[in-house]
Amino acid sequence: MNKPRNRPIPSTATFVARLVAGESPVRRVADFMAESLDPAEVVCAAFERPDKRWQVDLHFRDRPEPMALRKMVALAGGDKLAGTLVVEKVAPRDWIKES
Repeated sequence: MNKPRNRPIPSTATFVARLVAGESPVRRVADFMAESLDPAEVVCAAFERPDKRWQVDLHFRDRPEPMALRKMVALAGGDKLAGTLVVEKVAPRDWIKES
């Protein structure tokens, strides 16, 4: 009987959309996005930063459409906040090895 081989899981680049604001707007945006986007495709996290501001990160497997995301953010947090949304490519990493 053949033993299964331990093969490394291929890491691929992912994308993160993020914005920084006060606690209330960040929580509104995070809640709205978590309810509106497919949890199988997007991971949403909101947290307080060391500088006491709040940040929401949306992690995507595939590159999201920035304008569509900004429209969604505008619905929950207004046009000004939507204009601060940044989408970046995240380099592949071996998360298991790093932990």
